[in-house]
Amino acid sequence: MPRDPSRQIVPEDGSLARTVLELWKGIQKNVYDDTPYTETIRIIENAISEREVVLAGESLNPTYDWAYDLELAKFHHRFNLDWLDYHQQTRQKLYDFWKDSSERQIKSLWELSLNGYKMLYLIHGAVALGSLNALTIKNPEKAVHLAAQLGLFFALLGIFAAGLGQLILVREGSMAFTKIHSVLYSKIKWKKLLALGRYSRRRFKFTKIVDILVYGSVFWFCIYTIILYVVLIS
Repeated sequence: MPRDPSRQIVPEDGSLARTVLELWKGIQKNVYDDTPYTETIRIIENAISEREVVLAGESLNPTYDWAYDLELAKFHHRFNLDWLDYHQQTRQKLYDFWKDSSERQIKSLWELSLNGYKMLYLIHGAVALGSLNALTIKNPEKAVHLAAQLGLFFALLGIFAAGLGQLILVREGSMAFTKIHSVLYSKIKWKKLLALGRYSRRRFKFTKIVDILVYGSVFWFCIYTIILYVVLIS
């Protein structure tokens, strides 16, 4: 419906269209915060119906274009109703993402802590056991004895680095995921749901330390294997 150019626009304090817009802003916030909003929609629909009755009675100030304001209010109401499902799905998708992501990461965390470190312990443990066996030999060659001592020391350092990395991963990871789960399974508002991304980036900085310890342990194995080889052939 086009606006009547002979009449003025309805003032903001009496405009139903502006009231509908403001109420819909609150509804959208409620949708994203997962709080009730159906009563507000009912209030809007009742206000539109009442304005139609008043407009039909011609009791409003004819200076203003009340009919255009009413049609504009209806348009805003219909438009926002059409987008209501989209807003609901947007919140639900983000919620599901964090829920599924945290559950997968918890599973991966435990699998890594239980299985991923076995290889590190095996390779360092093999060197440590070999070194201990060499140290039990009576009257070994000096190079063998020195290599056994160094091998045992180097292997223990590697095991310590891997163990420390595993300890940090399990402890800090469990605390972080517990915090995320406690937020997800509570009445979470939209701002807090969005903040999970920032929290994750800040909270999971410990993984850099874990990476240094784990990859350092592997690199250390390669280095001290070369050192032991040089000692033995010397």
